[in-house]
Amino acid sequence: MTLTLTRGIHAALTITSGSTTLVVDPGAFGFPASVASADAVLVTHDHFDHVDVPALAGALDDNPDLRVYTPTQLNLDTHADRQTLVSEGDEFMVGDMSVRVIGREQATASVDDDVIVNVGYLVAGLVLHPGDARPEIKGLDTLIVALAAPWQNTPQLEEYLRAVTPARVIGLHDGTLNDLGRDFGQKTLARIARSYGGEAISLDPGESVTLPR
Repeated sequence: MTLTLTRGIHAALTITSGSTTLVVDPGAFGFPASVASADAVLVTHDHFDHVDVPALAGALDDNPDLRVYTPTQLNLDTHADRQTLVSEGDEFMVGDMSVRVIGREQATASVDDDVIVNVGYLVAGLVLHPGDARPEIKGLDTLIVALAAPWQNTPQLEEYLRAVTPARVIGLHDGTLNDLGRDFGQKTLARIARSYGGEAISLDPGESVTLPR
């Protein structure tokens, strides 16, 4: 299967096949226009930077075929019946794309935090968007990682990527960075990928890449 990944703002990612469109983590930093025609939205967790709940409720008003998959119940007004609760190990199809749910909680950002529910989504066996986590799954074609997050520093990212060695890695989760910070983050990611023989793909919002490469 061929997939096209289109980068959104911050953690948002649109994944399209020949006939199906999924949007992962359409957050409040910039709600993707692609949700309007999507078949499903995949939410990794309920933080505002990963799901803009009011905007998503509005999209459900406008798109009667849109479904939402989420690990926790979202307040979607009159559309509660159009969300499906998922947990680690679940597998389902959206159109011609398979989805497997990975993980169960967010990486620790603060000693004061309780456990935060977070799942990742492995789409078509090709691309894993893990949300705010670092699931140790090897043999991945393409892995999404965070460039800037309170739950991750550079040594942690280095150790993680060198342990799981994805063929390709794409850095998102950079909405709190300015242009200089994003450029530095992408260069750091490219350096780490080269160190284990992988490829870092740098995308600006609106840019796309086709998988497999």
